[in-house]
Amino acid sequence: MPRHYVATVVDFLHDETLRYQPDYPGQFRDAEHGRSRLGEWFDWYVRGHHHSGIAYDTPEQVVTGTYREVEWVRQHALNEAYAAHPERFVKGPPLAPQPPELVMINAVPEGRDDGCDIVNFPTLPKVKEMLTVH
Repeated sequence: MPRHYVATVVDFLHDETLRYQPDYPGQFRDAEHGRSRLGEWFDWYVRGHHHSGIAYDTPEQVVTGTYREVEWVRQHALNEAYAAHPERFVKGPPLAPQPPELVMINAVPEGRDDGCDIVNFPTLPKVKEMLTVH
């Protein structure tokens, strides 16, 4: 069976976010420099970066469930704004965005049954394990 190309998280993140950071060096002096910089970057990406694809929450908030507290505060602010000026909300009371129920990189199409070795990373248990290590 032929091996299928599976984009790694680094491929995905590099193209989408990493290289656009103001402090991205473009290349690393050596492996240790790369590990150090990427370790710092991954920590920020998981704990500090608010992602538009998951309702402007951080991955850590979504995985640990603390996003619910953030969503409550957001919804409370929207409710107060609506109560003060309902005429500004022509579509009715606003709702705070919620993260999607499922997010995947390289999603396997529904019904695919060809033995393909596509792997969706990160898996939720692995991410939870990574977040509890720190």
